[in-house]
Amino acid sequence: MFSSTYLIFFFLFLGCVFSRMNNENVVDIQNQRPSVNDRTFTSVIVDETILEISSKMKNKSLATLFENCYPNTLDTTVVYRNDEIEGKKSFIITGDINAMWLRDSLNQITPYSTLLQEESSDHLRDLFLGLIKTQVEFVLFDPYANAFNLDINQPSQWITDNTYKLSFLNTQTNAMNLKLHERKYELDSLVSSLKLSYIYYNNTNGDTEPFDDKWISHVKTIVSVIKEMQKGTDEIYSNQLNPAYTFQRLTTVPTDTLKYGFGGPGKRNGLVRSCFRPSDDATTYPYLTSANAFAVVNLNHTVTILRALDQTDEIKSLIIEVENLSSEINTAIYENCIYDHPVHGRIFSFEVDGYGNHLLMDDANVPSLLSLPYLGFIKNNDPLYIRTRNFILSKDNPYYFESSTFAGVGSPHTNLYYIWPMSLIVQAMTSDSTEEIENCLNMILLSSNNSGFLHESFFFESPGDFTRPWFAWVNSFFGELIVYLSKKYPETIFKMET
Repeated sequence: MFSSTYLIFFFLFLGCVFSRMNNENVVDIQNQRPSVNDRTFTSVIVDETILEISSKMKNKSLATLFENCYPNTLDTTVVYRNDEIEGKKSFIITGDINAMWLRDSLNQITPYSTLLQEESSDHLRDLFLGLIKTQVEFVLFDPYANAFNLDINQPSQWITDNTYKLSFLNTQTNAMNLKLHERKYELDSLVSSLKLSYIYYNNTNGDTEPFDDKWISHVKTIVSVIKEMQKGTDEIYSNQLNPAYTFQRLTTVPTDTLKYGFGGPGKRNGLVRSCFRPSDDATTYPYLTSANAFAVVNLNHTVTILRALDQTDEIKSLIIEVENLSSEINTAIYENCIYDHPVHGRIFSFEVDGYGNHLLMDDANVPSLLSLPYLGFIKNNDPLYIRTRNFILSKDNPYYFESSTFAGVGSPHTNLYYIWPMSLIVQAMTSDSTEEIENCLNMILLSSNNSGFLHESFFFESPGDFTRPWFAWVNSFFGELIVYLSKKYPETIFKMET
């Protein structure tokens, strides 16, 4: 028989072995950045920020993950040009798909916006100016499109989608063309250029260089589309009018197309229809709460920019129109998008239809209900948000998945039981609990599965089973989280002096 001393040493040995096994996928993370000559865009201030933050981080694996992820958009996805004819133009692909989504490109570049405040922001400012210009042009070209091709000589796989726009005498004409990668109307995509404009304006001490006549026209276009999409289904069909937008795709995935080309019925109530979600999935009910909240915030921010411009009669009138529209949508959210849950009390619904029906869930993609404080719509200590958050991070949310190691929000866009690292980033970003934040950081690190990068989603019991190896948005978003924590909760990532 073994003595008690031998048993103690034996179990200590086993503990070390299991500890090493459990941490095996974090100790080998290596620097995966492309060489300087292979990077699509370089920024001295971004590299200086990486060095400044990572050198202080207490977890070296997390530091290396930050070093890889934060610059991933700049390193791998940027096409930037500056010529005498068109000026500054930026095109930012989403990663493993050679196309630019309005929403994704906004979120890919947002993590660098606070660096615009620095005098040494080098040509990072030009990158923002170029993207504002590109997004404005895309919205003016087709405000219902969500993604655009880099090369029109390489047509999208969705070129055969049946999607129509209004033409002469309320007739319909095919809207899909070689410039578009996809034409899924999403409210958050439509207003992404407004947020992009504001984060530039807010971080450059009010620089109004990009806000010219074309920018004003694009704001008017956005307002016009929003008002069109506030119409109830009955308003359109009772007048025998064709919808301003229709979309159908031949597919085996039900959420990749719209029923009868328009989606489910919706009753006018002040909210704005979004035919598709930020995940590019079709909505179940037409009024997506988080997208409407996103619109409210960014319409208000647009007013701030408009007030900084020359106060012509045109601008004054537009300010009033945008203010009234934002107020109408905000009121409609609180009148229509709150549900009395039997367990959690009054919470925000994910989607509604204006007829009293509510969809109770959340999706990892931003904007989401979990991200409402991050979006600037509501404080994270508001009781309504706290109750909603408790619902989202519980098994009452059908897309919340939990295993012995991981717990987080997934999406109908991927299979059941696949957690999205994006949801873990949002959870940390909207928390005031250092314990919760550190737990999220640990799960994020483990989810990388020793790849050095994050992924779209991973199976909740095995991070080696993941989707999309190159998803620049989530990589840069993780970098944004680390930069945020370095300022707000440095104790969660830095070695703190005692």
